Formats: sequence, C-alpha cells, structure tokens
Amino acid sequence: MAEVFDEPAGYRFDLFGPEEVAADTAALKREAADPELRPLWIEPGTGVDPERIWLIGSLGADLPIALDFRTEPPRVLFLAVPGWRVVAETSTRSGSC
Repeated sequence: MAEVFDEPAGYRFDLFGPEEVAADTAALKREAADPELRPLWIEPGTGVDPERIWLIGSLGADLPIALDFRTEPPRVLFLAVPGWRVVAETSTRSGSC
C-alpha cells in the first residue's frame, strides 16, 4: 500500500461498501454547499469538484480516496500533502483481473 499511495506505513486503509460510498458522497455534497461546513480540501482551486467525485475509501481521518468523474474513464485520487494526487487511471478495457 505504501508503494501505491507513496505514504508512510501506519495509515489505515478502508475501502467503502456501496452504502458507505453513497452516504459519504451525499454528505460531501451537502457540506460543499454550505461554506460553514465545507472541508478545506474541497475549496475552489483544490483540484476536485464535489459534484463529480465519489468517495470510495480512506487512509484515515481527512485522507479520502475518490473516483474523479471529470475524466473519462474516471481516475482514482487520494488526498495527500499538499493536495489531491492521481493514484491510478482507470480503464474501460474488459477482461479479468
């Protein structure tokens, strides 16, 4: 995991199930609409659009992993210091893993 995310060991990787993806993404959209609740990592100019990402996991508190639908196909991002970083480009190629 440290090689993929280029972060030191010790982070807790959590991949969300469908219900948590839906709930966390909906909560993000509600918070983004309210300047008092908006997390700093979705402020304008941070490189993400809260209307076009799904939160799919995390490496811990305030370290989300997201699918970014601004590209086709979507790409995987994660929040690192100093900002969002592309972890993987996704593929529309069919076949087994």
